[in-house]
Amino acid sequence: MYGAGMARRMHALCCPAMCCAVALLSFLAWPAGRGAAQQRPADPAPLSHQLEARLFPEQARIDIHDVIRLPQDAPAVLELRMAKQVEVLEVVLHAATSARLPDALPDALPDPIPVPLEQDAGRIRLQLSEQAAGGELHLRARCLFQEDVEEAPANMDNPGFGVTGVIHPKGAMLLAGSGWHPMSGHAGGDVYRITVRAPAGMPAVTTGALVGFFEAEGEQVSVWETMPVLGPLPLAAGWWQVRESSEAGVRVFTCLTADNAALAPRYLEASTRWIKFYERLHGPYPFAQFMVVENFLPTGYGFPGFTLLGGAVLRLPFIPDTSLRHEIAHCWWGNGVFVDYSQGNWCEGLATYVADYLSEEEKSPEAARDYRLRTLRRYAQLAAGPEDFPLARFASRMSPATQAVGYGKAMFVFHMIRTRLGDDAFWTALREVFRARLFREAGWEDFRRAFVVHGGWDDQESRRFMRQWIAQPGAPVLALEAMRRERRVLADHDGWLVSGAVIQQEPAYALSVPVEVSMGNAAVTRTVTMQQGRAVFSLETPGLPRATVIDPGAHLFRLLSPQEIPATVDTLKGSVTCTAVLGAGVSAVHREALSTLLAGLSQPRARVVEESTLQEADLHALAHRDLLFFGWPQSAVGRQLLGQMPTPPEAATAAGADVVLLVARGVQNHAGVLDRSGAAGVRAVVDIATQASLQAVSRPAFLIGHYGRYSVLAFREGQAVFRDTWPPGDGPTTHRFRDE
Repeated sequence: MYGAGMARRMHALCCPAMCCAVALLSFLAWPAGRGAAQQRPADPAPLSHQLEARLFPEQARIDIHDVIRLPQDAPAVLELRMAKQVEVLEVVLHAATSARLPDALPDALPDPIPVPLEQDAGRIRLQLSEQAAGGELHLRARCLFQEDVEEAPANMDNPGFGVTGVIHPKGAMLLAGSGWHPMSGHAGGDVYRITVRAPAGMPAVTTGALVGFFEAEGEQVSVWETMPVLGPLPLAAGWWQVRESSEAGVRVFTCLTADNAALAPRYLEASTRWIKFYERLHGPYPFAQFMVVENFLPTGYGFPGFTLLGGAVLRLPFIPDTSLRHEIAHCWWGNGVFVDYSQGNWCEGLATYVADYLSEEEKSPEAARDYRLRTLRRYAQLAAGPEDFPLARFASRMSPATQAVGYGKAMFVFHMIRTRLGDDAFWTALREVFRARLFREAGWEDFRRAFVVHGGWDDQESRRFMRQWIAQPGAPVLALEAMRRERRVLADHDGWLVSGAVIQQEPAYALSVPVEVSMGNAAVTRTVTMQQGRAVFSLETPGLPRATVIDPGAHLFRLLSPQEIPATVDTLKGSVTCTAVLGAGVSAVHREALSTLLAGLSQPRARVVEESTLQEADLHALAHRDLLFFGWPQSAVGRQLLGQMPTPPEAATAAGADVVLLVARGVQNHAGVLDRSGAAGVRAVVDIATQASLQAVSRPAFLIGHYGRYSVLAFREGQAVFRDTWPPGDGPTTHRFRDE
């Protein structure tokens, strides 16, 4: 839901109730233990900053005083990067002689030397004199961060909204790319001691080791120290109550507003639990502390050492066991081991696998299979086709399609490798990648080599695997062909021989395809190896074969056929033909909610037609489009366009709902089972209770995107009170034998 340069990219991921982005930091080194930096001998010394930042929330302003200790071999030109809108007030040089005379009278110290500068597009070029060697550079600047962020967005398809920094009376959210502090391109990176001054009661959090929070002279003072970093730092501030626990062997904090302060014990306990879990799975926690920090905006981010979650999200009861777990996993993958973006962003898929997916696997094999199926359905509905792209090109989540590929498909790649190698080899290889690449970039190739060396994977096979799943878009399209069953007299009993072929569309994948033949309460499984577009198989069964199914456990990433996918909210989100029909019977009050609902369904630009204007001529033009009826149609043309919709389950109508959403594919019978004959586009109906308020009708629009896997949703007073999904059909990967 809601990670080499520090936060060079922001990545979004989807969890059940929120979307979160992970900002990555790139550190030069980190110690074997927690909390202090250790420089590698070959690295040049970092540039040292004594940085004081003062926040003025009411003015959306931050003032900076940065004291940079220059090396003896200071360059003639020092380039610093800051926000484009920064106002540089003063840059002066204190020569090294002044630093050597701490007890000298002020009038005995050399005067500071003004430093000429050029400022252009976020870059500040400083012309240094020969006196700069070993001296101190003092830079004073101020910057306004006044970007508008919608506090109640209709959807979170782009979790960052394109906003990198905002300072507000409620607090500050300055992402690493906002440019709020000076950063050099020095080869050794930059190391900071940061003091943030803000109004009393407003602590500030960044990445690094917390020195302390305290109040002085009527201000809140927050002091942090970083290890050497190769990129910019994030900064967050808010009206928080701070709580701490050390039960994980790591300092764990919550920084929550008074409204959510009662949640602190739960988040401290959950954070401790997940840190211990991933230490056992991957290795030692790599940061000085972990903080759960409340954001005054609905966005959520994961940074090295802290996660920034919206207040409303924090109150959702499942977040400590879902989104929080995912963000903590990023401390190992993305914020611990960095992403080599030249090979594509692997960290969202891996964090999804070791957090979201494992949580389902821990429940039961059935829950894990259901998660895998949902992932395949989301890919087919949201990404397959023109929106698809290779994993090697995935950088961050910006849309439902990028989420389905960068999170879902990547998660499946790791699952297929684990299925191929086995648990011991898989987890051992991951631990080795973490050990060897901690605070360094890693790419898919690093994982491949680890799986070869530590997992016994054949080198050539692994290369073929990576080429077809990482370097090219798409997924295999599989089907059964020429299926037969014959009665056979076996050595000691009668039996049956089942034969047929597995076929796939071009381009052909190298696959190991599980094929299952069921006999009622028992089944026989055979793995069919495919190198080309067709592979024949046969197997014997002791009982009467009833059906043959390709990959019944959903362990293989493939493109599902439309028959295998029930029409759901995700079907609407991924539609490229969605048209909204505004019902003639919808009241003037409720009509205002349609645009919000379309935004929540990721269809803000969908065409809207008034039912009252529909003519017979519109039947042909709209018949094969996906239609969302806002209110049941009342006209003959509207009812004909809608066709036969399944009856909503009784529980949905009995829930006293303000809004009921039904989504169906084509023409369906009363049970919601697909009938492909004469199928049209997807049809959806929003049924609105006459007495419902505008707020009750609008509120589901802000939540509906989180219920993508459901076909039927009922909301009362803005809360989901019923959800269900139609059963899917068989499709070409299932063959049912007719009884003779």
